[in-house]
Amino acid sequence: MSKNTRIEVVESEQVRWLELFLEFISNLTIDSKESGVGPLDLYGSQRRFLAEIIEGLERDVHTFVCLKAMQLGVSTVALAIDLFWLAVHPGMQGCLLADSSGNCNKFRIILKRFISSLPRSYAIKIAKGGDNRDHMIFTNGSVLDFLIAGTKSTSTEVGRSRACNFVHGTEIANFGAIEGIVSLIDRLAEKHPHRLYIFESTAKGYNLFYKLWNQARSNPDTQKAFFIGWWAKEDY
Repeated sequence: MSKNTRIEVVESEQVRWLELFLEFISNLTIDSKESGVGPLDLYGSQRRFLAEIIEGLERDVHTFVCLKAMQLGVSTVALAIDLFWLAVHPGMQGCLLADSSGNCNKFRIILKRFISSLPRSYAIKIAKGGDNRDHMIFTNGSVLDFLIAGTKSTSTEVGRSRACNFVHGTEIANFGAIEGIVSLIDRLAEKHPHRLYIFESTAKGYNLFYKLWNQARSNPDTQKAFFIGWWAKEDY
């Protein structure tokens, strides 16, 4: 196979991935603060986030660091990616990192709403006994652990014993359990073909997210740092 042929195959795979994802989210229901219960219609900011992820995947990038403004819906569309990715790639070992138990519970509610809104034709189900405060286990063998970093530095053990090939970290700038989270990041899978690591946050000075942002900018061949401002959402 020639180099050009391989590029064409990769591009075809990414286009197919986008088609499948858009079809997937067309079925999802969410509780919106503006419009109530209804379909997940993407804002411009969410479409931009998705486009940045897909562009990176086309270049074989697996780590994404998104600096965002507030209230853009980035965490919500990232949760849809979480569910989709774990569903189409059986046996993934994933972690959802949140800054507080309140936000972690909110994300669980959103994920369960997503799952319950899917038609029966989608074989995405939580395994019997596989839904509790610590994780969701799916019938295809994928697992999503829920980790709460907290906002105080005393929680140093969070994430220390985990080994993952999928991670979604949200509001990283608020994290207090930096030592444990850094340990988790240092042990992430480096060769798994479907590994995916998404870290998204607003900025709050010199913190763990600032470190991740600079690392991504220094390694553009393997990581991608990108910014989504308030202007990307139509409501603003």
